[in-house]
Amino acid sequence: SYGAMRVAGSVGYTLAALGVGRLMGERATPAFLVAYAACLGLALAAAVGLPDLGERQPRPLLGGLGELRRNRPFVALLLVAYLSASGAAIMNGFLGVRLVELGGTAGLVGLAIALGAASEWPVVAFGGRLLARFGAPRLVGLAIVVY
Repeated sequence: SYGAMRVAGSVGYTLAALGVGRLMGERATPAFLVAYAACLGLALAAAVGLPDLGERQPRPLLGGLGELRRNRPFVALLLVAYLSASGAAIMNGFLGVRLVELGGTAGLVGLAIALGAASEWPVVAFGGRLLARFGAPRLVGLAIVVY
């Protein structure tokens, strides 16, 4: 299922964040770049084994935009997702910088990132059940409040 695959990815990311943080130790080192390059290499190797997509019909780049604009609930969801992701991007981009500025180590930054990733495990593991129980609008509302 998608949830199980997503949990596995999140667990892998959490372990990688902890491992790189521990590898770097007290301060940021070039070890981060080596770990990043290794992870990119693994992603490339995984992508090489993907099956072909098959035949697809070409569509104009903005061909479905009119249809999308008429779907008001979906436009609202996209707007909320954009606003939420903007906040998350700012936080993720500067969390490590701020922690180090406060006297934290690279290991602490790795731990903070790992905790953030681990916090999504229950949601992705039980997302299907939560969706069935509460419905999409309530679940999105809950995500906004909790986030």
